Amino acid sequence: MGTDLVNIYDTPSYRDWDPSSWVFFSFVMFFAMIIADGGYGLILLVISLFLKVRFRKAKAAIRRFINMCLILSMGIMVFGIASGAFFGLSENNRFFGWLVSRRLFDGNEIGLMMNVSIIIGLLHVSISLLLKCFRIVKVFKNYISPFSQLAWIVVIWTYYIWCAYYKLSGETYYALSGNFLYFFTGALAVVFLTSAGTFQPLKLIAGGVGGLYSMVQFFSDVLSYLRLFALGLAGSLLAQTFNGLALDVWKSGIAGMVFAVIIFLLGHTVNLALCIMSGVIHGLRLNFLEWYRWSFDGDGKAFKPFRLLIQEMN
Repeated sequence: MGTDLVNIYDTPSYRDWDPSSWVFFSFVMFFAMIIADGGYGLILLVISLFLKVRFRKAKAAIRRFINMCLILSMGIMVFGIASGAFFGLSENNRFFGWLVSRRLFDGNEIGLMMNVSIIIGLLHVSISLLLKCFRIVKVFKNYISPFSQLAWIVVIWTYYIWCAYYKLSGETYYALSGNFLYFFTGALAVVFLTSAGTFQPLKLIAGGVGGLYSMVQFFSDVLSYLRLFALGLAGSLLAQTFNGLALDVWKSGIAGMVFAVIIFLLGHTVNLALCIMSGVIHGLRLNFLEWYRWSFDGDGKAFKPFRLLIQEMN
């Protein structure tokens, strides 16, 4: 299933490590966070189970797609119920209010979810940098350049902790002393290790300064993970809006009850379609752009055995 996702973008090069497992698990997490509604996950799970029974003898690619849908729908249910989201209903709902009230955290709490999204971005990018370190050592037998990738991990995490601590405590002295020292040390390591393969001072400094320019790209990539929270919040607010419209119409009489049901069903259908579209596009985008950028080469060619080539020629 991960290979099917990877092949949407590009085939790994011969020297790349297989990214399919990393892409698959991170895509499941991103997709669940973007849709972020247990009710929508339940609907998708029922549809996926029906498709699995209906197409149990289909081709392998179709069966893998259905299995992926099953895993994605279960991920949505877990995250949605944990965050207290079920068709955008509130705790006062007589049918599902008990489920919403037992949430582990509030998925609409802006401060919490923004920090969670940024931390996920830091972890995701850090994993990409670590994989690049291992690949440089194993494939290229270079034991110095990986230290620049490790230095970047120190830089981005130190900057986040620095800003978070300063915002919470307001202690300017600590923020400008301890954390700044780690930040400056990491940046200095990037300057001197980016072009560590050369002994020419000008090339060493020029390459280091060029590597340091990547700081802008690192921070923009990490902040790009805020879309996980933003898209999840947008879907939740749309669900609540449709619920409010249906409830207002419901109170207007028998005809209003009929239109309320139509508004509820049609509104949530449109919202679910938009959420699925966002989950696929942005869930893959965070892997193919923000994550691939730091560890993936691509431009490979899929292996085809000679016997298959002969069959194609015949």
